[in-house]
Amino acid sequence: MATKVDKSNLLSESWQNVYDLINDSDNVTNPAGVKKWVYSRDPGTKAIGFKSLPYIVVFPAVVDFGERSTVNRQLRTVNFSVQVEVVSSDGMNQKGKGQEWNDSICDDILQLFNKNTTRNTLATNGLFFSTPNVSSVVIDEVNQLRVFRRSMFIGFTCKKKVF
Repeated sequence: MATKVDKSNLLSESWQNVYDLINDSDNVTNPAGVKKWVYSRDPGTKAIGFKSLPYIVVFPAVVDFGERSTVNRQLRTVNFSVQVEVVSSDGMNQKGKGQEWNDSICDDILQLFNKNTTRNTLATNGLFFSTPNVSSVVIDEVNQLRVFRRSMFIGFTCKKKVF
């Protein structure tokens, strides 16, 4: 598991905390059983082939410093956001279950970030008020196969010493 988020690793460790939780097969189940399925960037459906679907991309963290700070300006409100994209397909070995698998994976991620144990783990690492938000599914046609993409945005808010 990732380490505590502090002023020296705001971007890297906030991302690593989310990645490690999602990449744990005890937390998020891969319905296709593909070994490598969580990435830090989009591998591209043409590059990996449809037999590698579904997959998850945990994009780099975004950090926003809020307007609130202490009088000496050393503690500030910090908002973190990590985009997680779930990609699935109806094609080949997916047996026409692209949408079903996408929903199932997203349900696992939502359940994970709403669990008290996960919230406590994240709080121990300096990330508070875990808030997952989900977009609608975007359906693409790639090589005559239907591809389902859904983004989730995992947000956190906390006070951090920034100087």
